Amino acid sequence: MYHLSISVSPKVASVGENITVSGKLTYNGIPVSNIPVEVIIDGTETGIKKYTDTNGEVIFKDISFETPGKHTIRLVAYVEEKKEKISIPAPAIIASALIASAVGIYIYKRMKR
Repeated sequence: MYHLSISVSPKVASVGENITVSGKLTYNGIPVSNIPVEVIIDGTETGIKKYTDTNGEVIFKDISFETPGKHTIRLVAYVEEKKEKISIPAPAIIASALIASAVGIYIYKRMKR
């Protein structure tokens, strides 16, 4: 299982003061390298991306805020995406197929009599 840790320093900063955001990506406790990690601030993609190093670590320096208040910083590691296609037939088609089968069975049984 993947695990991405995050650390922010300092935890309290002044407007315009630089902060450092660091993270470490592991898979079952083993560092994962060369994976893109993005900084998300207050739910908005920043476009700030870096790749994890050989130790699974990534460091973003010189991030600052121009507005006072509480902010949420999130790191997102793009490690895996899965896609699966399924087909869901329309209910009318299923009903028609069931009715046709039932009628066919009824006619077949009537003919055998």
